[in-house]
Amino acid sequence: LAVTNPYILLEQPMKVVGPGTSLGPDGCKTEMKANCANAKLNGQALNAMLVPYGNFRNASLANTGLVLASIDHANFTNANLSKANLSGATGADANLSGSNLSKSIITLGDFPEAKFDGANMQDAVFTSTGAVSASFVGTNFKGANLWAVELAGANLTGATLSGADLSNADLTRAKVSDTQLKAAVLCNTVMPDGRVENPQPS
Repeated sequence: LAVTNPYILLEQPMKVVGPGTSLGPDGCKTEMKANCANAKLNGQALNAMLVPYGNFRNASLANTGLVLASIDHANFTNANLSKANLSGATGADANLSGSNLSKSIITLGDFPEAKFDGANMQDAVFTSTGAVSASFVGTNFKGANLWAVELAGANLTGATLSGADLSNADLTRAKVSDTQLKAAVLCNTVMPDGRVENPQPS
């Protein structure tokens, strides 16, 4: 799924949820330190949800709208976020290790120092998003669109990049091998050593 103008995703009318909104029968609601582990929230419109430090471990959020959501420091380990839309979301130091983010859309977001270790991001759209010093150890990016993603200082040790599009991405000081990158599309890509791979005229 190519997104030529990611801003379009943030210009559509959308349903939002306010603070304190109940999301289910088990006390799961939008608040700081939300307790939503194992919650079944598939297909819901949770745009602009504020759940810093929340616990969404093993939660099901497939096809969920999370546009402009704030999940800073939240725990989404092993959560199912397949086909979820997290455009414009923030997730500083969030833990999404082992999560299923396949075919998800994350554009214009900011996830500094977040953990995506072992996550499945196959065919995801992860574009124009900040992920400075984030960890993607063993993450599956097969076929993902990583256009203009900010991965400076990120750890991509063991990540699968086969068919991933890293055009205009910034990999300055990132931990990633030449072998991994050979399987990806590189165009105007800032490499770990600072050089630009396949530079294109502006």
